[in-house]
Amino acid sequence: VLVRVLGLGVNTATQIVTLAIAALGLNLLVGFTGLTSFGHSAWFGIGAAWNVHESKGLGFAFPPLRERFEWLEDTLRMAHEMWSGGSGTHEAFEGQRVTATHLINSPQAISRPRIPILVGGGGEQKTLRLVAQYADACNIFGRSPEFVRGKLDVLRGHCERLGRPYDEIDRTVLTSIDPDVESADAVVERFGGL
Repeated sequence: VLVRVLGLGVNTATQIVTLAIAALGLNLLVGFTGLTSFGHSAWFGIGAAWNVHESKGLGFAFPPLRERFEWLEDTLRMAHEMWSGGSGTHEAFEGQRVTATHLINSPQAISRPRIPILVGGGGEQKTLRLVAQYADACNIFGRSPEFVRGKLDVLRGHCERLGRPYDEIDRTVLTSIDPDVESADAVVERFGGL
Protein backbone atom coordinates (compact mmCIF):
# COMPACT_ATOMS: atom_id res chain seq x y z
CA VAL A 1 0.00 0.00 0.00
CA LEU A 2 1.40 3.37 -0.99
CA VAL A 3 0.17 6.73 0.24
CA ARG A 4 0.23 8.50 -3.13
CA VAL A 5 1.49 12.04 -3.06
CA LEU A 6 3.74 11.79 -6.09
CA GLY A 7 1.78 14.12 -8.34
CA LEU A 8 0.50 16.59 -5.78
CA GLY A 9 2.24 19.67 -4.47
CA VAL A 10 2.80 19.47 -0.73
CA ASN A 11 3.20 23.13 0.00
CA THR A 12 1.86 23.97 3.42
CA ALA A 13 2.87 22.83 6.87
CA THR A 14 -0.68 21.60 7.39
CA GLN A 15 -0.45 19.38 4.30
CA ILE A 16 2.89 17.95 5.46
CA VAL A 17 1.55 17.02 8.89
CA THR A 18 -1.73 15.74 7.44
CA LEU A 19 0.14 13.47 5.01
CA ALA A 20 2.48 12.19 7.72
CA ILE A 21 -0.46 11.38 9.99
CA ALA A 22 -2.37 9.76 7.09
CA ALA A 23 0.64 7.56 6.30
CA LEU A 24 0.91 6.62 9.97
CA GLY A 25 -2.80 5.75 10.16
CA LEU A 26 -2.62 3.69 6.98
CA ASN A 27 0.48 1.93 8.31
CA LEU A 28 -1.45 0.94 11.42
CA LEU A 29 -4.64 -0.03 9.59
CA VAL A 30 -2.95 -2.10 6.90
CA GLY A 31 -0.49 -3.59 9.39
CA PHE A 32 -3.32 -5.10 11.38
CA THR A 33 -4.63 -6.85 8.24
CA GLY A 34 -1.28 -8.53 7.57
CA LEU A 35 -1.00 -7.10 4.04
CA THR A 36 2.51 -6.10 3.07
CA SER A 37 4.40 -4.57 0.17
CA PHE A 38 8.18 -5.06 0.04
CA GLY A 39 7.91 -6.34 3.62
CA HIS A 40 6.10 -3.26 5.00
CA SER A 41 2.46 -2.54 5.71
CA ALA A 42 2.49 0.92 4.06
CA TRP A 43 4.87 3.23 2.24
CA PHE A 44 4.95 7.03 2.20
CA GLY A 45 5.36 8.05 -1.44
CA ILE A 46 6.15 11.65 -2.33
CA GLY A 47 7.77 13.81 -4.99
CA ALA A 48 8.21 17.45 -5.95
CA ALA A 49 5.00 17.44 -8.03
CA TRP A 50 5.04 17.59 -11.80
CA ASN A 51 1.39 17.42 -12.85
CA VAL A 52 0.12 21.00 -12.73
CA HIS A 53 -3.28 19.97 -14.15
CA GLU A 54 -3.85 17.38 -11.42
CA SER A 55 -2.62 19.63 -8.61
CA LYS A 56 -4.72 22.63 -9.60
CA GLY A 57 -7.70 20.41 -10.41
CA LEU A 58 -7.64 19.10 -6.84
CA GLY A 59 -7.28 22.59 -5.37
CA PHE A 60 -3.58 22.42 -4.50
CA ALA A 61 -1.31 25.37 -5.16
CA PHE A 62 1.45 24.73 -7.68
CA PRO A 63 4.37 26.98 -6.71
CA PRO A 64 7.60 27.34 -8.73
CA LEU A 65 9.86 24.27 -8.92
CA ARG A 66 12.46 25.62 -6.50
CA GLU A 67 9.81 26.17 -3.83
CA ARG A 68 8.32 22.71 -4.41
CA PHE A 69 11.76 21.17 -3.80
CA GLU A 70 12.12 23.18 -0.58
CA TRP A 71 8.77 21.79 0.59
CA LEU A 72 9.79 18.28 -0.46
CA GLU A 73 13.05 18.36 1.47
CA ASP A 74 11.33 19.82 4.54
CA THR A 75 8.72 17.05 4.32
CA LEU A 76 11.39 14.34 4.07
CA ARG A 77 13.41 15.76 6.96
CA MET A 78 10.31 16.23 9.08
CA ALA A 79 9.04 12.70 8.37
CA HIS A 80 12.40 11.24 9.42
CA GLU A 81 12.39 13.22 12.65
CA MET A 82 8.69 12.63 13.43
CA TRP A 83 8.98 8.92 12.83
CA SER A 84 12.30 8.38 14.64
CA GLY A 85 12.89 7.18 18.17
CA GLY A 86 9.51 5.51 18.50
CA SER A 87 7.47 8.53 19.53
CA GLY A 88 9.37 11.16 17.54
CA THR A 89 12.16 13.47 18.57
CA HIS A 90 9.93 15.84 20.57
CA GLU A 91 12.32 18.52 19.31
CA ALA A 92 11.66 21.72 17.40
CA PHE A 93 12.00 21.60 13.61
CA GLU A 94 13.31 24.42 11.46
CA GLY A 95 13.13 23.85 7.71
CA GLN A 96 13.32 26.12 4.70
CA ARG A 97 9.52 26.40 4.58
CA VAL A 98 8.29 24.72 7.77
CA THR A 99 8.75 25.45 11.45
CA ALA A 100 7.38 23.16 14.17
CA THR A 101 7.82 23.39 17.91
CA HIS A 102 7.40 19.73 18.89
CA LEU A 103 7.72 16.67 16.61
CA ILE A 104 5.70 13.81 18.02
CA ASN A 105 4.69 10.44 16.58
CA SER A 106 1.60 9.12 18.31
CA PRO A 107 0.32 6.52 17.82
CA GLN A 108 3.50 4.83 16.68
CA ALA A 109 3.87 3.08 13.34
CA ILE A 110 3.96 -0.68 12.97
CA SER A 111 6.82 -0.48 10.45
CA ARG A 112 10.25 -0.36 12.05
CA PRO A 113 12.35 1.64 12.39
CA ARG A 114 9.74 3.90 10.70
CA ILE A 115 7.33 4.03 7.77
CA PRO A 116 9.43 3.54 4.64
CA ILE A 117 9.68 6.50 2.27
CA LEU A 118 9.54 6.33 -1.54
CA VAL A 119 10.52 9.40 -3.57
CA GLY A 120 9.24 9.60 -7.13
CA GLY A 121 11.09 11.30 -9.96
CA GLY A 122 14.41 11.17 -11.73
CA GLY A 123 15.85 14.65 -11.56
CA GLU A 124 19.59 14.11 -11.42
CA GLN A 125 20.65 17.11 -9.32
CA LYS A 126 17.96 17.24 -6.63
CA THR A 127 15.45 14.39 -6.73
CA LEU A 128 17.97 11.55 -6.87
CA ARG A 129 20.14 13.28 -4.25
CA LEU A 130 17.08 13.42 -1.96
CA VAL A 131 16.47 9.71 -2.65
CA ALA A 132 20.05 8.92 -1.62
CA GLN A 133 19.79 11.11 1.46
CA TYR A 134 16.30 10.31 2.80
CA ALA A 135 14.42 7.57 0.92
CA ASP A 136 14.10 3.83 1.21
CA ALA A 137 12.95 3.54 -2.41
CA CYS A 138 12.71 5.51 -5.62
CA ASN A 139 10.25 5.47 -8.48
CA ILE A 140 11.88 6.59 -11.72
CA PHE A 141 9.77 7.49 -14.75
CA GLY A 142 11.23 6.01 -17.92
CA ARG A 143 10.39 4.17 -21.10
CA SER A 144 13.72 2.57 -21.96
CA PRO A 145 16.03 0.45 -19.83
CA GLU A 146 19.00 2.57 -21.00
CA PHE A 147 17.34 5.74 -19.68
CA VAL A 148 16.53 4.09 -16.34
CA ARG A 149 20.06 2.64 -16.04
CA GLY A 150 21.46 6.16 -16.55
CA LYS A 151 19.28 7.50 -13.73
CA LEU A 152 20.28 4.63 -11.46
CA ASP A 153 23.96 5.36 -12.18
CA VAL A 154 23.36 8.95 -11.04
CA LEU A 155 21.63 7.66 -7.90
CA ARG A 156 24.60 5.37 -7.24
CA GLY A 157 26.92 8.39 -7.50
CA HIS A 158 24.84 10.37 -4.98
CA CYS A 159 24.89 7.38 -2.63
CA GLU A 160 28.67 7.15 -2.89
CA ARG A 161 29.09 10.88 -2.14
CA LEU A 162 26.79 10.63 0.88
CA GLY A 163 28.29 7.36 2.16
CA ARG A 164 25.01 5.47 1.76
CA PRO A 165 24.92 1.90 0.48
CA TYR A 166 23.16 1.97 -2.91
CA ASP A 167 21.70 -1.50 -2.33
CA GLU A 168 19.71 -0.20 0.68
CA ILE A 169 17.40 1.61 -1.73
CA ASP A 170 14.58 -0.29 -3.45
CA ARG A 171 14.20 0.80 -7.07
CA THR A 172 10.96 0.91 -9.03
CA VAL A 173 10.09 2.18 -12.51
CA LEU A 174 6.95 3.88 -13.77
CA THR A 175 6.56 3.33 -17.48
CA SER A 176 3.87 3.25 -20.11
CA ILE A 177 2.84 0.25 -22.12
CA ASP A 178 0.92 0.32 -25.38
CA PRO A 179 -0.59 -3.14 -25.84
CA ASP A 180 -1.42 -2.28 -29.46
CA VAL A 181 2.29 -1.83 -30.19
CA GLU A 182 4.09 -4.06 -27.71
CA SER A 183 3.24 -7.55 -26.47
CA ALA A 184 3.45 -8.51 -22.80
CA ASP A 185 6.48 -10.68 -23.62
CA ALA A 186 8.19 -7.69 -25.29
CA VAL A 187 7.56 -5.51 -22.21
CA VAL A 188 9.00 -8.19 -19.93
CA GLU A 189 11.99 -8.55 -22.24
CA ARG A 190 12.47 -4.76 -22.39
CA PHE A 191 12.61 -4.37 -18.63
CA GLY A 192 13.88 -7.81 -17.66
CA GLY A 193 17.47 -6.62 -17.63
CA LEU A 194 16.92 -3.99 -14.97
